[in-house]
Amino acid sequence: MSKHRSLYIEGTKVLVSEEIYKMYYHFTRKERYFSEDLKWEKMIYDPTQQTVTLLPGREDSYERLLEQENQFPDPNAETPEDLAIKNDLLERLSHALSVLTDEEFCVIELIFYSGFTEREASSALHLPLSTFHDRKNAILRRLRKIIEGSQ
Repeated sequence: MSKHRSLYIEGTKVLVSEEIYKMYYHFTRKERYFSEDLKWEKMIYDPTQQTVTLLPGREDSYERLLEQENQFPDPNAETPEDLAIKNDLLERLSHALSVLTDEEFCVIELIFYSGFTEREASSALHLPLSTFHDRKNAILRRLRKIIEGSQ
């Protein structure tokens, strides 16, 4: 018959088997290893060679790294890949806009560059709102085809 041991869990004494007791302390030690031992640097003294070795901690605080003036990349900054894609899209858009007629460009300019609502833009061009809306959608479809290179 195996021995029984006691564990105190949340202040209550619980009888457990030897196997559970060993497993509990094994994982308790493992947790302490991850939460404490890996974080802090240690000085190890070797009495035979009379040397002291510094083992750096594996984890460091953000504040200490800032004090050492370490540079951190801005997680919100655009990557070179993002910039290349953005520039490519801007070039395609510029080309697509240059292909539009003056009337088509005027529609796009009023809506997307001047900030007019469709109602205001249709009124400025003396067009019914539904006609203006249909033209705008047709122009946007044409721009998409040009940008995607299917024209």
